[in-house]
Amino acid sequence: DTEYDVFLGPVDAATKPNGQPGNSYTFQVMVQNIGNDVDQYSLEVEGETLPIDTDWSPSLSAYSTPPEMAVDSKYNFNVTVQAPSNAATGSYRFLVTATSQNDATVTESLYLTVRIPTLFNVDITANKESVNSEYSNSTGSPRIAYFDLDVYNKGSADDDSITLKVKT
Repeated sequence: DTEYDVFLGPVDAATKPNGQPGNSYTFQVMVQNIGNDVDQYSLEVEGETLPIDTDWSPSLSAYSTPPEMAVDSKYNFNVTVQAPSNAATGSYRFLVTATSQNDATVTESLYLTVRIPTLFNVDITANKESVNSEYSNSTGSPRIAYFDLDVYNKGSADDDSITLKVKT
């Protein structure tokens, strides 16, 4: 009797534990024919939810036409995801699926995960057009300078308690 079967697994880790917003992540995955006859497999990847699928743009670097795979043969491919620059702290999962072309009921799935830990990062810029000074009458040098600072939370967590200190 002909049996079609498939194995799908990560070549390296299935989780990237220290992701950062704005970075790209690549997972190497292997599909293997573990049936007892030649088979072909279609491959798909999608985000666990529609917003993840849309925002992270998961993609496969695999064949466009599934090759015939002999019994026990393996094929490695890459799954790449792009963390949005505003990715918040959390775990983002991507579902990879391999389906037999000879028997559509034969399918194997694998979750790949990128974790964005809580990251703290602040960007401070000064707007040079906003500089305003008061000058000393005796020396003519600036005595007090005023300027606007723009403070941006560039981390992965909401933080409304950023403290600025000025040393003189």
